[in-house]
Amino acid sequence: MQAAVAGGLLGAGSAFLGVMEESAQMLQEGRDLVRRGETTAEEFARDRLSELLAAGRPIPGFGHHIHRPDDPRTPKLLEIAEEHGVSGEHAELLKALSRVMDELKGRHVTVNATGAVAAVLSDIGFSYRIVRGFALIGRCAGLVGHIAEEQETPLGRVLWDMADEHVPYLGEGV
Repeated sequence: MQAAVAGGLLGAGSAFLGVMEESAQMLQEGRDLVRRGETTAEEFARDRLSELLAAGRPIPGFGHHIHRPDDPRTPKLLEIAEEHGVSGEHAELLKALSRVMDELKGRHVTVNATGAVAAVLSDIGFSYRIVRGFALIGRCAGLVGHIAEEQETPLGRVLWDMADEHVPYLGEGV
């Protein structure tokens, strides 16, 4: 069990887990600039998003391939933070980013759960440098679930047959 979970965690890279860190970093940097009076939340959102969009870079905390127009987890996460008195400047900045994102794109863009978790963890006081660890905690639970599922209904033969059918053999030395 431990080896399987460890192997799964080692395969969890920046493509998903790093987005939470990037989102928290953006929110924390913005909050710091706003606190110092160097900008407003709206100005920060416009400047940062314009920069990322012009560079063709993905916007951490935004978009989802399934949850459209909205990720149902996002408002619930923000609501729970509010109910427990931990919602603050980062959650407000995320809302400003959302408003400006919609304006810049000319359409509504989903704020995903990763963005909401980044805001909540930032409002609680965690550095962006550690929030990836919280994503790993969730990944551990998911991996244990996958292991239980595999024990009940093994997929090894099914995957082998799919690969055999769909992946062409290219010969020796290729």
